[in-house]
Amino acid sequence: MMPDNFQRSYPEQARILGLGDAGLSTKSVEGAARENATQMCGVNVWGSINWSHSLLRPTKDYMKIVIIICSILLMTVLGGLIYVIAPKYFEAQQVERDNSTKCKSYRALESIAAAMYREDPEGTEWLSKAREAETRRKQHKCSQLVLDK
Repeated sequence: MMPDNFQRSYPEQARILGLGDAGLSTKSVEGAARENATQMCGVNVWGSINWSHSLLRPTKDYMKIVIIICSILLMTVLGGLIYVIAPKYFEAQQVERDNSTKCKSYRALESIAAAMYREDPEGTEWLSKAREAETRRKQHKCSQLVLDK
């Protein structure tokens, strides 16, 4: 038990315990000492551990870690979605371009140049048609036509 004149005998300890200058009874001094010890070490006077101060209230460090982990997870999921969806999107765009009339005219011109080559491989007329077809293919971003020989 602490004496009633605790503040007068130990002014520095009384200040740390937050007792101030007012005269307090022995019970209030012991209660303040017990509360201060519990807050400082996490163990109360009777020996049981006070876990509530660290487990139930997350600190700023834990919140930063949780935010970082969540942002990494979100970026991974978004990256995976882009990896899966982007090729399908670009393939659909190419199919749409290939079905346009501009790409159909390229394929017809390429077929004409191939037929002219089969008739006269030494001629230059097929070469001019092939060059024109290649220009259209690049201009309209069409898929290259592969002809059987």
